[in-house]
Formats: sequence, C-alpha cells, structure tokens
Amino acid sequence: MRFEKKFIISRNIFNIVNSFLFTNLFATSFPDRQITSVYYDDKDFGLFHESLEGISNRKKVRVRFYDDNINDAVIENKIKIAETGYKKIYKLKNNISSERLVDFEYNSDHEKKINLSIPYLLEDLYMPVLLVNYKRYYFENNEGIRVTLDLDIRFSRLFKDQSPNLSPYYVPFDFGVIEIKYDNKNIYEPKIISLLSSEFNLIQTSCSKYTLGLKNFL
Repeated sequence: MRFEKKFIISRNIFNIVNSFLFTNLFATSFPDRQITSVYYDDKDFGLFHESLEGISNRKKVRVRFYDDNINDAVIENKIKIAETGYKKIYKLKNNISSERLVDFEYNSDHEKKINLSIPYLLEDLYMPVLLVNYKRYYFENNEGIRVTLDLDIRFSRLFKDQSPNLSPYYVPFDFGVIEIKYDNKNIYEPKIISLLSSEFNLIQTSCSKYTLGLKNFL
C-alpha cells in the first residue's frame, strides 16, 4: 500500500520543476519512457463517476504497456482505499482468448503505427473507452520518496462497437501531471509535497488522467 499525491502543472515549467527536484536531493531513478494505457469502464461509466465524485474506495481497470513493447502489455486493477492504494497486475496474453479481442492501430510517440489486440471485455463488464498516452520522467530521493512527472499527454475516445478496427483520434492535454508516491508506513507527509506546492502554487487533485481525459468526450 502507498500514498499518492497528485498535482496538475503547466507544461512550460517542466525544466524549472526538474531543477527544483535536483536541488532538493532528488535524482533520476529510471529512464524516461512512453506509457500507453487503455482504460475500461461499464456502459454507465460507473468507474469514471466514482473517481469524479471522489468516492473513497474505488478502482481503475486498464491495459498498459511501455514504449512500444506491446508483447509485455499487462492488465492492471488499481485499487484505491481512502488515500492509499495498490495494484493487481496480470499479463495480458495469459488472460484473454482470441475470440474476445478488439484490434486497433495508433501512432506511438515516434509516429510509428502500432497494432494492439485488447480484450473486448474485462471481468465480463468493462469495455475499452479511453486511450491515454504520455511521457513519464522518474525521480527518487534517498528516503525512497518517488516523484513522477507526466508530459505530452494525449487522450483518445474508444468505442468498442464502432468498427472492428479502432483508429484513435487524439486530443492533447495542455498540462502535465506530477505525482508524489510514498509508502503508507511513513508517519509524516514528505516535505517535498509542501515545497512543490508553495514554490509553484500547485493545487492537489484527486482526479486521474482517465477522469481528466474522458471529461473531454462526455
């Protein structure tokens, strides 16, 4: 279980935030990479509304892969319990049958066309409704406090019944998302949260990228 604090930032201050983290003893902890997630929801968008309304106990269901490594795609159930959360992760190829696939093509970060087969349904309830693509940068300090910065976020609405092959149409998001992640055993909130908030006048948000993205289309 871990805590996650999330803030929306102007994309044009990325370099300033980056320098600020280094000044406060954070270092790059992992090479930056492209993340692609396909989010699932029921026909009434129940998961979306739970997130939008700030329901304490909720979840997100998605298929995710990194860079163009579609063969390593996973199914993730991200469980939120009050301010803490955890993930259940399953290999995609071990959890679907060929009779229950939706195929779609999209342009990756390098404008390379990627073909991906995803489940038609998950848990016999959830359908693919939104594709989210972005670049993630990773930072960590010597106390194990992790910070991720997501930029160049793009959203695309998916309709599983519109055609056998989905061709996403992207809507860019003009802001970035910064997340601070730390173990729930921590007694005190990490100092970097208040430092970032005061330095850049950031306001915490409970909305996920799924919620922010789907609001563009509903």
